[in-house]
Parts: sequence; C-alpha cells; structure tokens
Amino acid sequence: MSPEIERSAPSHLHWIFWNSSGRLRAGWLILIYAALASICMIGTVQGYAAVMRFIAPGQAGVCTDAGLYFFLFLGVIMPAYPVIRLLHRRPFQALGFSFHDRVWIELQQGITQGALMISVIFLVECSAGWTHARWSGLQPSSVVRFGIQSTLLFTFAAAFEEALARGYAFQMLVQGTGKEIAVVLSALLFGAAHMSNPNATFLSLADTVLAGVWLSIAYLKTSSLWLPTALHMTWNLGEGFIYGFPVSGVEFPHSLLQITSDGKTWITGGSYGPEGGALTTCVLISATIYLVYSRRVHPSAKAQCLCDIT
Repeated sequence: MSPEIERSAPSHLHWIFWNSSGRLRAGWLILIYAALASICMIGTVQGYAAVMRFIAPGQAGVCTDAGLYFFLFLGVIMPAYPVIRLLHRRPFQALGFSFHDRVWIELQQGITQGALMISVIFLVECSAGWTHARWSGLQPSSVVRFGIQSTLLFTFAAAFEEALARGYAFQMLVQGTGKEIAVVLSALLFGAAHMSNPNATFLSLADTVLAGVWLSIAYLKTSSLWLPTALHMTWNLGEGFIYGFPVSGVEFPHSLLQITSDGKTWITGGSYGPEGGALTTCVLISATIYLVYSRRVHPSAKAQCLCDIT
C-alpha cells in the first residue's frame, strides 16, 4: 500500500462512522437504539407475562392486551433515555412527549380529526347501503367497562406504535436523509409491519403506507408525538369499539355497534376493515393534505426547540 493510501485510510474509516461535525452518523445511532429497544421490549414483555401468570393465570382479553402494549411502550421509550441524554446531551422530552403549551390543543385536534375521519367512512358506507349497523345490546355498565378497557388498549397501542415508528429512529432518519426520504421509508416500514395481519391485501398495505405518511406529517408539523398518537388512538377506538369494524384485520369482541358489510371489498375493506378499502384511501389523502396546509397545526416554541436532536 502506498503512503498516500495509508494516510487516507483512517480518513475513510472516520467518514464511515462520523459526519463532518464530528458526531456519530444517524445510521449508527439508529442501530444502537434499535439494539437497545429490542432488548428492552423482550425484557418488558417477558416481565409482563411473568406478572400476569402470577396474578391472573389463564386470563386474556382486551384488558390484558392493554397491559401488554403499555409494557411494549415502556420498552420503546426506556432505551431512548440514555441515548438522548448521553449521546446527544439533550433533555429526554426531545423524544416528542414534552409538556408544552399546545399539548391539549394537539390532543383535541387529534381526537376531533380521527373521530371525524372514521365517522365519515361509517356514514358514507351506511348511506350507500354497503354497511348495515345495529346496536350490539351492551348494557350501560358494560358500555362503561368495555369503553374504559378499549380506550386504554388503543391509547397504549397508539403510544407504542408512534414511539416506535415516529420516535427516535424516525427523527434520526430525518436528520440523516431529509424529511421526504424519512417519511417514505418510515411509511413503507409501517406498512410492512402490518402485512402479516389477518385478511391483509395489497390495498390494505397501500392504505397503511398512506397512514404512515399521514402520521409522520402530523409529527413533523408539530415537532411532537401528541398529535399523531391522538389521531392513531381515536381512529382505532372509533373503528373498533364504537362502530364495530375490524381494526387492521383484527375483530374485537365488544363494540357499541355490530355491522354487516354488503359492499365491494375493494371499497369497504371487507374483513380487513376500512383500512383495506378505497374509501379510506380517499379519506387518508384528504386528511394528509389538510395537515400539510393547515395553519392551525403548528409546533409550540418549546417542542420545536426540543425536537432538534443533534
């Protein structure tokens, strides 16, 4: 090897691991976080399973699943703490769950938009005769009990999925590749994660990818995870508990309404639920355009400052 090549080799190795600012590259940071998150999620799930075997042997259902998603959520955010604090020397709130002056506004926006979107789908399907609904017969006490359980389930599930898909790894991807590429890659991975769901189709995959774009933009517009989490939770809660649709192919045992679908599967989504139909495609595109151009959706000064994880 010539002296010139010998002198340049260390420079090339330095370029692989560190950027021009002397910081570890985003790809390596994502790998470090992914390894820690995998270990933490396995640990928290195993710990949760052991606790449940002890306190409620043989029991399963919505309430149990809510606990599982809560522990999965912990498994995602716990490894982000040392990475953000030690490698970036930033407050942990930079992950996206900081308490700022627009938290309640973002939660309200998410709840309102998510409820409106799934309600439009339900009303259009019923008006067109594609879907028929009737009261499920739940007693008032059961409505309260199952309503609380379902709200906990979908809240923890949404928080887990948003922390995983729009949390630290996504934020590093934005810094490493730019917003457009990060949104596309994240949305494709979000869609791929749902490919194994029951009754999945090509259209359900496309809609899930669109949902990934929609939720990613919700984060980018607010520099916060509150809005995408509220959108995600309310959509699923309305879809599963209130209107009785399958949620990404999964049927839930308790809902306010029971439905039967006579419409074409490519429109309604059939047994996969609305997320597998063209009607949802139109709604998601419209909601995404609204988020992009709405002046009502913007970050607080605190969230915007915190989100710059460098």
